[in-house]
Amino acid sequence: MILSQEIVITIFLALFGFIFGALWGHHSAIEKRVKFSDCARIREKCFYGQEIKEIKEKLDRP
Repeated sequence: MILSQEIVITIFLALFGFIFGALWGHHSAIEKRVKFSDCARIREKCFYGQEIKEIKEKLDRP
């Protein structure tokens, strides 16, 4: 079985595109991730966070 040069190049480009696309997708997902510092900052400003603290304090009382 002899593969023509055009078919080999097409297969190579398809594989390269697939690999590059997958890496690009992972890169954008990593950039959008939420960091611990972001969570801590948001948690301090959150209205519901204060309510949760109050509920926990009420539950911890004997």
